[in-house]
Amino acid sequence: MSNIYPFPQGEQRQAVKKSIKTTNRKKKLSKAG
Repeated sequence: MSNIYPFPQGEQRQAVKKSIKTTNRKKKLSKAG
């Protein structure tokens, strides 16, 4: 796999995890609301 993103793999994974967490939170909030 070629590294398309400008930041290193570690930072990329953290960013992806953060985005997933935020999306999951939004989904939970929308379901609860």
